[in-house]
Amino acid sequence: MAAAKRETGASMEYSDFIIFADESGDVGVKSIDPQYPVFVFSCCVFRRQEYCRATLPAIVQLKLNYFGNQDIILRSRNIRIGQPPFDFPYDRQRRSAFMRDLSPVIDDANFTIIAAVIDKPKLLRQRPNPTPLDRQAFRLCVNRIYNFIADRGPDNLRIPFIIRISRQERERHAATGILEYPKPQSCDQSQTTELGD
Repeated sequence: MAAAKRETGASMEYSDFIIFADESGDVGVKSIDPQYPVFVFSCCVFRRQEYCRATLPAIVQLKLNYFGNQDIILRSRNIRIGQPPFDFPYDRQRRSAFMRDLSPVIDDANFTIIAAVIDKPKLLRQRPNPTPLDRQAFRLCVNRIYNFIADRGPDNLRIPFIIRISRQERERHAATGILEYPKPQSCDQSQTTELGD
């Protein structure tokens, strides 16, 4: 499958993949929530053509059917606890129908999950002053993504990497939205093992 080309003043090749990423948990290690003592960074890796042909249209159709608006963000936490716009006030049947219609959209989506889960208590026992958890998890995922994609296509392509971040996170991070290859520095094996993957 040939990589797509896009004009931005100069011709640029993009990978056949697109990646959506999100995090769960907080990066703090000073006070750890015993109910959720982990930090998770996960990535959904789609083949671009498959995403555009099947997954995106199914998601847009679902959003239009239930909200009349395709700009709604399907946040799992908000869906799970019924926060607006997923509360469907006074209409339990509509909420049940939404959940029923959402399931096959996810089930039918063709993607690979690449994730890093950091067990914070375990990490602190091994390394009392760890580097920031989000950096560790991101670096682990980037290296795994590189290996995953390198096995399936040409190197040195630009890969759209979409991360939904809050205003506070934007102030903390400088997200470029693009990962470039060749391969970034890899994590050493002891660090990978230490994080309990």
